[in-house]
Order: sequence, then structure tokens, then C-alpha cells
Amino acid sequence: MNNRPSKVLRRRLLIIVWLCIAWNVLETSVGVGAGIIAHSISLTGFGLDSLIELFSAGVVLWRFFPPAPRTHHGEPGREATSLRLIAASFFVLAIYVGGQSVADLVHHTHPADSPVGIALAIASLFISTTLGLAELRIGRAMHNPTVRADSVETLVCGCLAGILLLGLGCHELLNWSWADPVGGLLMVPFLIWQAYRVWKEAPARI
Repeated sequence: MNNRPSKVLRRRLLIIVWLCIAWNVLETSVGVGAGIIAHSISLTGFGLDSLIELFSAGVVLWRFFPPAPRTHHGEPGREATSLRLIAASFFVLAIYVGGQSVADLVHHTHPADSPVGIALAIASLFISTTLGLAELRIGRAMHNPTVRADSVETLVCGCLAGILLLGLGCHELLNWSWADPVGGLLMVPFLIWQAYRVWKEAPARI
């Protein structure tokens, strides 16, 4: 595995990661604010999910852009730690999505009417997917599992935005209040599998 990416790839990665951080900060503040105003658990939770994305992006910065130069000797340990931190964030995301979905089903909660929330979900669907795919291409070019794992988390955020929109649409058109939480539950096995896969991909030597 090539642990020394070119300067061009590192520069592209840095741009993508900072764009992800900027978007997730906006997504958190707008999502939580709009969710509280609309009394929507789903929308508030969607905003809080961006905190997990921020953590994962922070791990990538720590992995590739330390404040001081380091030698190649410490790369395996840093790679292993980065992958395990991202795997843990996948587990947290699975718990969050599963727990909120079950709570919504039990309490018959449905996404509230919120033009701001709908606009946020549409924007996140396109922006998170675009950023995630761009980072995935960089991760493949770098042959680096940490970057690929973080890109999947960003893509998952886009999927959650799509599920939120689907839930809003089904509620408005068909009065199916259960569509949003059921869609969330269907994502839980995928998230757990990703957590397991990323954890197993971490180098054995730390």
C-alpha cells in the first residue's frame, strides 16, 4: 500500500475535507434549528448526524495533515488508529439511526412541515453525494482505506437526506408516517457492516 500520496492528491483531499467540514457545520446548525422550530425529531436528528461527519473529517485531517512533520515509521499505527476511530463513528451512527427510527415508530412521529428542512435535505442529497464521490475517487487513487471510509460516511449522509425526503414525500402524498423510520432501519445493517469492514481493514501492527 502506498502511504505517501502525491502533493496533488493531498491538496485535493485537503480541499474536499474542508468543504465537508464547512458543509457539515452549516448542516448541523440549520438542521437542528429548523428541527426545533418545527418540533421535528427526524430533522433535528438529521442535523445532529452531521456532528458524526465532522468527527470523521477531523480524523482524516489528523491522519494526513499533522501540525509537525513525521517519519514514515509511524504510518501503520496512525492508519490503524484512524480506521478504528472511523469504524467507531459508523457504530455510533448505526445506534443513532436505529434508535431514532424505533422511537419514531413507537411514538408515531412523522417529519413536520418545514420548507427549510426540505431545502436542507435536497441540498444535502446533492452536496454530500458529490463530496463523497469526489473523496472516494481520491481515496482510491491514494490506495488509502481511511479516506475511502470517510467518503462512505459522507455518502451515507446523502442517503439519510434522501430517506428524509422520501419520508416527507410519503407523508405528504400518501400519509405514510412510517416510511421515514422504516427507511432508517433498513440502513442500520449496512452501517454495522461498514463499521466491521473498516475495523478489520486496520493494520494489525499499531
